[in-house]
Amino acid sequence: MKRKLIALLLALTLCLPLTVPAGAAGEKWYSGAVQWAQERGMITAEADADEAVTAEELSAMLSALTGGEKTGDSGALTRIEAVRMLSEALSAQLPTVTWHPFTDSDASETALSWAWMDGVVLGVGGSAFAPEAPCTRAQAVTMLWRWAQRHPDYALSSVYTIDSQSIGLAGIGNARELGGYVMQDGRTVKRGVLLRTAKPADGTGEDLKKLTEVYHLAEFADFRMESEVTQAPEPELEGVVNRWLPIMDMELLAHRSADMMKSLQEKGVDYAAADSVTKLLAAVDSGIVSENMYVEFLAGKTGKENYRKLFEDLLALPEGQSLLFHCTQGKDRTGVASMLILSALGADEETIMRDYLLTNDFNSRRIAGERKMLSESGIPAEKLDRYLIAMDGVNPVLMKNALRWLEENYGGAEGYLTQELGLDEARITLLRDKFLETPAA
Repeated sequence: MKRKLIALLLALTLCLPLTVPAGAAGEKWYSGAVQWAQERGMITAEADADEAVTAEELSAMLSALTGGEKTGDSGALTRIEAVRMLSEALSAQLPTVTWHPFTDSDASETALSWAWMDGVVLGVGGSAFAPEAPCTRAQAVTMLWRWAQRHPDYALSSVYTIDSQSIGLAGIGNARELGGYVMQDGRTVKRGVLLRTAKPADGTGEDLKKLTEVYHLAEFADFRMESEVTQAPEPELEGVVNRWLPIMDMELLAHRSADMMKSLQEKGVDYAAADSVTKLLAAVDSGIVSENMYVEFLAGKTGKENYRKLFEDLLALPEGQSLLFHCTQGKDRTGVASMLILSALGADEETIMRDYLLTNDFNSRRIAGERKMLSESGIPAEKLDRYLIAMDGVNPVLMKNALRWLEENYGGAEGYLTQELGLDEARITLLRDKFLETPAA
């Protein structure tokens, strides 16, 4: 179910009362969340933000986001009860690994693990969550605001999960396939043929054996920069072609790197001696990593040339063999490649977004650790997602920006495939016949 947030929010009839004290705009930690909710008709200014939220009130807010039925009673919720209620309504799949940093909460609490890993909760300071404390209205609306920022127009339920898409590799990260996705014509992508991962250099002997003996691998399509390849060379496997298809525009990257180094020098910072967080912030602030990064992959000469070569290799892939495409983390350059392949095969946007966001499920524990590290570095909560895109997670905003750019400039992904990658109607038909199958009755 795709959610049309604005329409649902305007249709909301039961509003949660919440007040922002006069003159407090921009001063309270929750003011951004309150403004977001008030602009959409979710809340009114009739009650104290510090009062405990009831199950009925939180249900009304959830109804605004999901269109679900309003339930719940007038009993006040504790913080852990609110998180459980949110996880039940908002999580397509709870994490298979239960982990969160809160020392005052049950380590096996799956709902809290989900809320932490998805950035819904950040705690009350230090390593405390205060699970039995009342959940205030301000806290409740902020949890929903954080979730909505990360999941715009994203369907809550999905048949595509870690279990359905994993290719079972122990050392290679984010290792999964496009097989099993249902296209708009009712056909499904063939299993075990189109594989996407992080860098294969991390693979164990058993991983590489599985790729050759189970998946009959024919090609590694490597989207990394030369420096990345040098640091972690592609495995040399008998009968497997190593195809180097870099996507980054090196001229643009060099220009932004120079700007970054100049900015750091002006601040008296030695990049070589700087810690990882400082380097991360500098890369994002300089635009090396940004919310328009995927647009640059698609618009750049290098990206067009090598995504075109990827499709040439797909069309030439021998029957019964597979192709594995990857970058370093298997999320950005690989994510754009996956979007283009699925678009060519006839996927809808919901399927494309679910495949893209599965990175957050596969990398959930690492993302949670990175979120904690950045939070402890003093980065404000509202800025965390901006910097996390340079690490192991993905943000739907980046893919949404790319899809919007394709729509505005080419009428959609298929126009780009035709005009820039040479996929005319005949070739798209060949691709679909090659990689799709009709499900058994």
